Amino acid sequence: MGCDASQPVRRCGVVDAGFVHGIWTAALLAVFAAIVAWAWSGRRKRDFDEAARLPLDEDGTGATETRHEEAHHG
Repeated sequence: MGCDASQPVRRCGVVDAGFVHGIWTAALLAVFAAIVAWAWSGRRKRDFDEAARLPLDEDGTGATETRHEEAHHG
């Protein structure tokens, strides 16, 4: 009993390149979706806000809020 192109992949026992490419594409899509979910999660907002202020910080420590509060309170 030979294997021809008309048989499904499971019956034939041979995985063709299209099937492998489909699995690879689905895996990469899942990784991309996980990264997007991580980046847009509310738990990361504070960290990203701090990182966004780094170019505006004079000494590069990320202590912009601390200096601002010290200037007004003490």
